[in-house]
Amino acid sequence: MRGMMDECTHLKNFSVPFDTSLIIAVCAKDDAYVPREGCASLEEIWPGVEVRYLDAGHVSAYVLHQKLFRYYIKYINFIILTNPFLIYFRSCIVEAFERSKQAYNMDKENIGENIKPTLTYEELVNKYTNSI
Repeated sequence: MRGMMDECTHLKNFSVPFDTSLIIAVCAKDDAYVPREGCASLEEIWPGVEVRYLDAGHVSAYVLHQKLFRYYIKYINFIILTNPFLIYFRSCIVEAFERSKQAYNMDKENIGENIKPTLTYEELVNKYTNSI
């Protein structure tokens, strides 16, 4: 299971974000699921990222430090809602979603009914395994 999860979730398997200096990652020091020893650090994978560590484990970080996570979410929302560029960027994202809802006739009753997959499950698996 751990090997499969590493294959699907390890950040080295994905593109590096455009500007990693904008990222603040909150990580647990004693995380058993995301180890800090014997593997590449987040700073190596995403150069420029800021990592802040909590003195906790994977689950206890969330359970014991929910206020901290909420603070960062509120802080990000504040920045997005007060910065003119980000307000414009956010409005573009919202408008793009509204356009897609209209183009594909998506409402709560029929979300996804008019969207047809271009690949079968087998084709998707073959495409994924051939790209590794």
